[in-house]
Amino acid sequence: MFLEQSITENAIDVSHTLSEEQQMNSYHFQVVRSGIRSVQADPNGRQDAGIVSTIKQIGQTIHLISCEMLRYSSADRSLHATTMAVLELLGKHSWSTKLVIVLAAVATSFGDFWLITQLYPTNPLASSIASMKGLRNKIEVSKSLEQKLKAFRYLVEKMVSVTKCMVEFEMLPVQYTTLDYDAMAAMKTQIHIASYWTYAHPVYVTATEKKINSGLAHLFEEVHLDNQKVLSTLFALKDDYPLWDYQSEEKVSMVVLRNKEVILFISTLTIKLEKLLLIIQQLQNHPQNGSEKPFVIVWVPIVFCIPWSNAEERAFKKMSNIIPWYSLYEPSKLSLSVTKFIQEMWHFQGDPIMVVLDSKGKVTSLNAMDMISIWGPKAYPFSVSREQELWEEQTWTIEFLLDDIDPLVSYWMQDGRIICLYGSNNIGWVQELTNQIKDITKAGILLELIYVGSNYDEDTRDILSTIIKEKLSSYLPQTMIRIFWLRLESILSSKLRLGNTDKSDFILREVKSLLSFESSKKGWLLISKGSSTEILKLYGNKVLELLSLFQVWGHKVRKWGFMGAIRKALDPPSVIDQCNYYSITPYTEDLNENIALCKKCKCPMEKNFMYQCKINT
Repeated sequence: MFLEQSITENAIDVSHTLSEEQQMNSYHFQVVRSGIRSVQADPNGRQDAGIVSTIKQIGQTIHLISCEMLRYSSADRSLHATTMAVLELLGKHSWSTKLVIVLAAVATSFGDFWLITQLYPTNPLASSIASMKGLRNKIEVSKSLEQKLKAFRYLVEKMVSVTKCMVEFEMLPVQYTTLDYDAMAAMKTQIHIASYWTYAHPVYVTATEKKINSGLAHLFEEVHLDNQKVLSTLFALKDDYPLWDYQSEEKVSMVVLRNKEVILFISTLTIKLEKLLLIIQQLQNHPQNGSEKPFVIVWVPIVFCIPWSNAEERAFKKMSNIIPWYSLYEPSKLSLSVTKFIQEMWHFQGDPIMVVLDSKGKVTSLNAMDMISIWGPKAYPFSVSREQELWEEQTWTIEFLLDDIDPLVSYWMQDGRIICLYGSNNIGWVQELTNQIKDITKAGILLELIYVGSNYDEDTRDILSTIIKEKLSSYLPQTMIRIFWLRLESILSSKLRLGNTDKSDFILREVKSLLSFESSKKGWLLISKGSSTEILKLYGNKVLELLSLFQVWGHKVRKWGFMGAIRKALDPPSVIDQCNYYSITPYTEDLNENIALCKKCKCPMEKNFMYQCKINT
């Protein structure tokens, strides 16, 4: 088609010289100024009655055409029928005049929307109209504008280009238009076709997105033999090989996804590196059993504008060389309606999500990001029931917190060493803590002090620099620190999404506590031995006071162990002079690793062995 060819051949980058508001305000001013000139009759201010009457009639036609376009978005009739209704309203005007009127109708409808978005924050009437039109809040208005503005302006630019071409053709002198009858007939045919599609496209824009969204929603509700129909429809890019294989560096077809569980990694082109590294690390550090994974990941980059800019194309090429999964080969050709479906139905708002489709193309999870961030492939098949099952099995340990982020720390835990995790944005607190820990290690106690920072990157970077320079303690690298906190956020997000509460969920309480510590200038400390489920949590000056008294309670380490000695130092003196409570516990392999507390006086209990004859049992 002529219009499509014009769009393809004349695609241009949206200008970045002016802001969106500046450009639109300039455009509105030019239109109003042009309209004022058209009704000026002479220098004395007299107006021609015929001109005024004509303008009034055209204004009515513009209004009617605008109404027809809006009717299509709610009425059950075809695009062709609405387009023909528009043509009928245009009557016997020349083809170029018809196009100008249609452009005016489009500008009227869009101008109404633009005016609401500009006045919405401060004008009560605009706010009420926005609510009536379904734009319920400021955020929703701004998002609608951001997503639609560039695409709509691009379409209008092409419509204006076609219209100018027709106006210039109709203004050619007669001697140029009567030389070749066959060429003129062919050109008029092209004009009629181009005009038809120029009328049809704005009508289509007003309603097609809604209809395609509904069609895609029904598609995902249907039962399919495999995932090919769903994926081919979702990524209908008119290409038999729409995917890029990171490993082979070749284009591949959708067939490589058949009978696989497909995870769609949906993101913008500006992915936070740490989030990406967390997912990649979790998938690599926890390999799936078996030679072949039952699932594959496809990166789907989203940009809410048409066409992509050169900068966006470069950003995509750069990211596609980093992401170790399949990706769309030409995501810039992804339909705007599909983008809108992903946003509205799958709740994509800009932060990366991982939508899971089973082998038949059915959505089993709208976002498996948290599950993969916490457990990696172990979370397969990434369903809500699997997520609940994993939490039922999970215990609160330092091992779970660090999750193989640092291989050396994992070795220390397996070696049964005391692990102390700490964080602070106060370098004075850090220096005092590390000095006291060094005094304790000189007494022959094997413990490892590891700095894990906070979510405040700038403060953490400065503290970490000092720790490295002065060799104060062990530490996680900057990127690993960020991954550590992102994973904590995923744990919190998963727990809350499943409806857990502080009162009933111990892990949720502990994670919330850690995330609240991150903003503390005083610092915090977690102490645990190996993979024990017992974790002591201290913060602020209490940590420094306790460690400074090591000479007082340190002698108890030989009898009670380091954890038990600290606990005895923390607990108030017992009012019980003598306690004879005992408990018989069946033997297990890890029994010697755990320290049992007396249920009566809360003191550590001594271990004794009892032998029982099993002849009568």
